[in-house]
Amino acid sequence: MVTYPIHVPRSSYRGNDAAKKRKEDEKSATAAALETYINGLLQQQTEPIKVYMYHSIARATGVPEDVVMQMCYPIDCGNTGFTALRAGLTLQQAMDEQAASSGG
Repeated sequence: MVTYPIHVPRSSYRGNDAAKKRKEDEKSATAAALETYINGLLQQQTEPIKVYMYHSIARATGVPEDVVMQMCYPIDCGNTGFTALRAGLTLQQAMDEQAASSGG
């Protein structure tokens, strides 16, 4: 499980090939946009534990789902999404709050 803020990894190209540099710059811009969007979701999260699905992120951002999956997989290593704790909660606090709200 992850907590706010998350980081979407970026790579950098330091070679002299302008086309490769442009491609890496575009990937970095996409990663930054995904990171900003996801961190916004996490800041607004009210549930103690919430699952975020790659297809929903793709639909909301306009980034193809396979690109979202590839770039966001390192966040929590989920094949279809990732699970986040509300900011400021430990795992135990989130689990306790989740259990209390579901009556269990």
